[in-house]
Amino acid sequence: MANVNNRNQADGRFDKTPNLKLNEMKITMRNFRGQDYGYNPTHKRTFWLLLDPERFDIQAMQDDGWNIKEIKPREGHEDDPVMYRLEVEMRWDNFPPVIHMVTKKENGKYKRTLMTEKSAELFDSAEIVNVNLEISHGKTWFMNGKYGIKAYLKKAQIEVVTDDFDTYYDFEDEDFTDVDDVPFE
Repeated sequence: MANVNNRNQADGRFDKTPNLKLNEMKITMRNFRGQDYGYNPTHKRTFWLLLDPERFDIQAMQDDGWNIKEIKPREGHEDDPVMYRLEVEMRWDNFPPVIHMVTKKENGKYKRTLMTEKSAELFDSAEIVNVNLEISHGKTWFMNGKYGIKAYLKKAQIEVVTDDFDTYYDFEDEDFTDVDDVPFE
């Protein structure tokens, strides 16, 4: 790769990088609420997408501009396999993501619920089974001699664990597209 000396040279460098469409993923460090936990002073809504190097070519993804970081094993677990993460941000102002919560009904079929900015906050504490998602990118960034692209959530289907109360009734799909329709706050 060419040496990038200033932001102007980095701009547009990764504009042709395709969106990431990923299935059967795990996420951690979830902050759908944008809570300030001391490390998030700008109240960004983010999560870490876990990337297993057995499934993904991490170097190729980094070469494409994705800001992928290594997760160091915890002390005493140095023999654990190395994992990687991609921080993904959710912006609800310009191009809000389309997020569906997926639950399994008693009859084995699945139900999708379209989430709003407010209702998506429940993912911070939900037991998540599986995530299928599409990640788009923003403009190229340049900071401290490094450059890359910012990852934004475009679409997601997030499957959560259901219990006996969740499957007791046979509800139809719910669509909370208007914040006034949300049955909980």
